Amino acid sequence: LFVQSISEQKLESFTKCIEHQTNYGKSNIKITDLIDSKGARSKLKNCYKKITTDLNLTSLCMVHGPARGLKVYERNSENDSNSIWCAPHLLYKEPTNCHAQLLTGDISFLVSGMYAQLKKNLNSFCGDIGYVQVPHHGSQRNWNEDILNFLPGAHTWLLPSGYGNRFEHPSAHVVASIIESGRRAIRIDEYSRFSIEQVVFANKKALTKQQKSEAKE
Repeated sequence: LFVQSISEQKLESFTKCIEHQTNYGKSNIKITDLIDSKGARSKLKNCYKKITTDLNLTSLCMVHGPARGLKVYERNSENDSNSIWCAPHLLYKEPTNCHAQLLTGDISFLVSGMYAQLKKNLNSFCGDIGYVQVPHHGSQRNWNEDILNFLPGAHTWLLPSGYGNRFEHPSAHVVASIIESGRRAIRIDEYSRFSIEQVVFANKKALTKQQKSEAKE
């Protein structure tokens, strides 16, 4: 897990703001109660800006995947509505054995301090990551092509965005940079899906003939 470091001063300012704007701290009310309340939620959002004016910069990033040293058999599935951009030989074949996934939320790869901090946290995992959710729906304003070099085994880059959105996400520039690096770029919206099915075995000898056959398919 990774999230941008926040100074104690900003956190204290945020806490004082919500205590002043709401009943938080004066009763048994929890932050989750404020989030559930539409009226309190807008006040909470205003207080959150005490931390940063760009709420996207506090996105939580996460890497998850099978433990190292295990044998992984993997299958991807898409439906006919997916837009898949890549060189033809990559359409149905994964070019690496990297199986972990990196989820980035709306983080920005262009904020130098944050990006450096993210890379530091990911350094020990960069060789495991095969799938990346491109930040902020594939916006060019959040994209840094350096991430393609930092994650050499990341073969599939997923771009979730609303169908026909007014921001024209994902950016054609972002998609092009992914394709030109020899990776797959896959758009996901309300009418399409992409799934990763992984079967993990600690000992290949334990597989039955049927399991080996299914894995090869």
